[in-house]
Amino acid sequence: MDYGAVVNRAFQIAWRYKSLWIFGLFAGGLTNFNLSLPGDMGGETGGDLPFAVSPEALAAMMGAIALLALGFFVLYVVAYCISAGALVDGVNRIERGGVYTFGSSFSTGLDYFWRMLGLGVLYTVSIVFVFLVVIFFFVMVGVLMGVSFGEGSGGAVAVLVILGILILIPVLMALYLIIMTPFTLAQRALVVRDASIADALGEGWVLFKENFGKSLLIYLIKLGISIGVGIAMLFIFGIVALIVLVVVPNPMDHLIEFVILGIVFGLPISLLIGGFFGTFNSSLYTLFYFRLVEPERYNPPQTPPESPTIPGTTG
Repeated sequence: MDYGAVVNRAFQIAWRYKSLWIFGLFAGGLTNFNLSLPGDMGGETGGDLPFAVSPEALAAMMGAIALLALGFFVLYVVAYCISAGALVDGVNRIERGGVYTFGSSFSTGLDYFWRMLGLGVLYTVSIVFVFLVVIFFFVMVGVLMGVSFGEGSGGAVAVLVILGILILIPVLMALYLIIMTPFTLAQRALVVRDASIADALGEGWVLFKENFGKSLLIYLIKLGISIGVGIAMLFIFGIVALIVLVVVPNPMDHLIEFVILGIVFGLPISLLIGGFFGTFNSSLYTLFYFRLVEPERYNPPQTPPESPTIPGTTG
């Protein structure tokens, strides 16, 4: 598999079809969406609040905030499920000779909403369950090791913690790869082949199992690109922070102006980067899926060139 061609094609699609960025913002961009207001918003406030808040009013405020957060979460889940299917459909139409329009892909996203939601619920449950099992295992190992050490030295405990972290991070990354890849491929099978949730998951697992090395490599490529994008975003927001600090040199004395300027400069940049990178991520795995299920299309058999015919000779 030509991984460079996969990455290049995903970049071309993401850059050329900018209407996909709307889907990408919800389907993939928000996982890397870090809207950090420039500067440090911390600091000691000192003193009491300028107004008294009764326990009843505080409880009402907390309830309103909780309802608002729940509402945003539900809206995000709905937008994600629609956008995930729409992105796969858009790349499918673009890559395989169809006609892409924003409306047609949005309609496809609506058609596959419930199946995408079902996959998302299963994926979330799987991730949470595995994470809790791994954490529980390491906690139990630490407790048992601590008991065996008795009153042991603090240095031994520190070494145990460091070793636990060094082992835990690769284990969690490996488990994430094993869970994430089949579910991601299943999303493609669900939309491209109109498969049921069970059939899509079955296909995703078989493709992952039979192409583990390729799946690992495409995951590492995506991880490396994600790290690069993260570093670039830090650099960009560093520049934004300098610009805002020039306009508002004393942010703690002009907190409202500082926040507003931070949002004005930072939010559009975050939306654009999130939309583009979300589209790129989804396109990368959709193109990867196509190359797994249609290898003959992207890797045609090589035929040896015909020998030139010399005039006056036969055979």
